Amino acid sequence: MNTSFRLSAIIILIFLCSTNLFAQHYSLADFDKVDFIAQRAKPKDALSLIEKIADQAKQNSDSPLPIKSVIYRMMFQSYLEEDAFDKVLEGLRGDINVAKQPEKSILQSLLAETYWNYFLQNSWKIRQRTVVSNDTNNDIKTWSTAKLTDEIIKNYLFSVQDSDLLQKTKVDLLKDVLTGDKQ
Repeated sequence: MNTSFRLSAIIILIFLCSTNLFAQHYSLADFDKVDFIAQRAKPKDALSLIEKIADQAKQNSDSPLPIKSVIYRMMFQSYLEEDAFDKVLEGLRGDINVAKQPEKSILQSLLAETYWNYFLQNSWKIRQRTVVSNDTNNDIKTWSTAKLTDEIIKNYLFSVQDSDLLQKTKVDLLKDVLTGDKQ
């Protein structure tokens, strides 16, 4: 019985080790794969890879990966879906809720910038809307100018709220997000 127990323990140990050994580990280099897949006109496959990278990044707290994943996801969602803007905002808000610093501040700034770009592109429609008091609606397509500018300012201010930590954050940590695509 002692040998069968040892044999069972060894088999279980080998199984547990092999699942970790063969698990895919993503890095910033995998964004080159994403770009390659996208250039081959396969945005769904590229988005699928981005989601895998993002899932791993959330588990490992690897600063550049979640930020770059969010940016790429936003881009490919807008390519793939007709009315993707609401889904993009929902995903970005969800990412902000689970992110830790300094990623959270960067994503809050990205949300504020997304709101600002929406305002610039749709200001003629937005300015015609009436102000609703106590507006708690999350649908940006119904927000008045006042509500939208309040949300823009609020998110920009949230993005710099933890200034001590942000000032201590080394820019090298985020250089791969800040440098853009390689030519």
